Amino acid sequence: MSGVVLLLVSSVALVLLFSALGVGAVWWALFGDKARTRRCPRCWHDLSGTPGMTCGECGHVAHHERELLQTRRRWGVAITALAGILVVTGWARLEILNASWVGFVPNGVLVQLPRLLPSGQLPTWAQTELNNRIVNGQLDGQHILDLIDVLDPGEEALGNPDDWRT
Repeated sequence: MSGVVLLLVSSVALVLLFSALGVGAVWWALFGDKARTRRCPRCWHDLSGTPGMTCGECGHVAHHERELLQTRRRWGVAITALAGILVVTGWARLEILNASWVGFVPNGVLVQLPRLLPSGQLPTWAQTELNNRIVNGQLDGQHILDLIDVLDPGEEALGNPDDWRT
């Protein structure tokens, strides 16, 4: 596996991992601490052995028994986790929109792309990336031969062949 493909796979895996961790953190913050015993809704002091509706710790008086059995919500953690999810997925989206993802496309796929598309329909990003890889010597001889074989004789997508290695 080439380094670029490994980098792409690991980047996608990290985005998915951080997103899953963020979703898990949001779930835990909002639903993960269900009351199993009576607790004060203000300070979360255990009131299981306390008669009545008044907290002995903070003095809060509950109006109904169900107030003492509420799920504890950690809004700060939930908002922070949601912000983290937005940052990670937003970063990934920007990387894709900025076309930096093009560098992750394997040479073999990029070379065969003109074969898959109608003649003369090679996207500008693909033309630019192919030109850059040829000029920078990132395509080996076999890939260049495959590219020449794929392109129509009149195709000028890659520019003048004399300029490829200059």
